[in-house]
Amino acid sequence: MQRPALNKLSELMGDGLQILSFNANKQTELADYWGVLSVPTTFVIDSRGRPRGVNHGTASAEKLLRQLEQAEGKTLATLSKNTSKHSEAKQPIE
Repeated sequence: MQRPALNKLSELMGDGLQILSFNANKQTELADYWGVLSVPTTFVIDSRGRPRGVNHGTASAEKLLRQLEQAEGKTLATLSKNTSKHSEAKQPIE
């Protein structure tokens, strides 16, 4: 459900984005610690490792990018429907 949006961001941002995932049904203690209420749940964590946002349910790539940019306080990339690995818009998070 959430994977297509994460793949799109990963393709756009390359090494500037780290995606971690776990199965909340199998790792219930971790899910409880992070307050996972539904699947999927996506957390936005800034480049300093601080949680800055949470999405309960599916979030679009556009929404996730806006949240990342807000967390970092700068424009990170331009997301278009024709995003490819050769996009000139790649800008890693510093």
